[in-house]
Amino acid sequence: MSAAPPDEPRQPPCPPPERFVGDGPFMALRVEWLGPDAPLPLRLADPALLCTLRSEVVELSGRGEPVFLDRTSWCLLPAGFTGRVASLSATARVFLASARPALFERVAGEYAEFGMPLEEARALAAERRLLPRTTWVRELVHRYWWERQACGGRAENAATTFLEVELLKEACFLALEQREGAARAPHFTLETPSLVDRAREVVEEDLFRGWTVAELARRVAASESTLLRAFKRELGLSPSRYLRERRLDEAFALLQSGRFGVSEAAHHVGYASASAFAEAFRRRFGRAPSSVR
Repeated sequence: MSAAPPDEPRQPPCPPPERFVGDGPFMALRVEWLGPDAPLPLRLADPALLCTLRSEVVELSGRGEPVFLDRTSWCLLPAGFTGRVASLSATARVFLASARPALFERVAGEYAEFGMPLEEARALAAERRLLPRTTWVRELVHRYWWERQACGGRAENAATTFLEVELLKEACFLALEQREGAARAPHFTLETPSLVDRAREVVEEDLFRGWTVAELARRVAASESTLLRAFKRELGLSPSRYLRERRLDEAFALLQSGRFGVSEAAHHVGYASASAFAEAFRRRFGRAPSSVR
């Protein structure tokens, strides 16, 4: 059997965990993988933002009538909320981000002049609110989840702080618009996404998994040959090349942040060898990874 190409990312040493917990000065993040018979109990000390990370449907119960969360919605929950989240899909990945008091102060400090003083933000977060998940919210949630994984749970840097402020700010302004009868539309399209769009969404939800083309094809219910033809037709490249270039793009962002060295960035995006990573990086960007700062 021939050896794998030197720039091929390695497979992660272990499968994704069943839960992720990370704390920080402004926000505590908890991501749980749920099954239909394993609901997640909630007992919140701080206000929190709740949503799914994929296209599953979950039921949130507690304090009033149950509500359903899917890819079009997310929920702002008050401090002291008790209830549970149950998956109505085969599996569900639930994102729960608790906002510390200091985060409300940070949001008010940046957005008071735009109509979000501290008292207003706290009042909006004092009751359960089902909110539309806009395109910007969807991007924020996935980027924040990515950053927290990349940082190993740490959340004391400019990138995560920016995302935390934006998440709470968006929740507060969406709640304010909803209260005033001017709610925005959620991120949703009636058009059926293409095979490539579905495959790319699967990759973005778990970028560090170390996908193989066979696994990706199974997730989108297609054969490898069909997926290959679709990628060639729409993007002009193979699924394996797309996966490799997507990881290298994220590696560039890690290096540019100044928080990671070359070996650390290589490890985070799935390369077993720093030299193989440097070679692939140079082919992709025409420069050495050590030159990015």
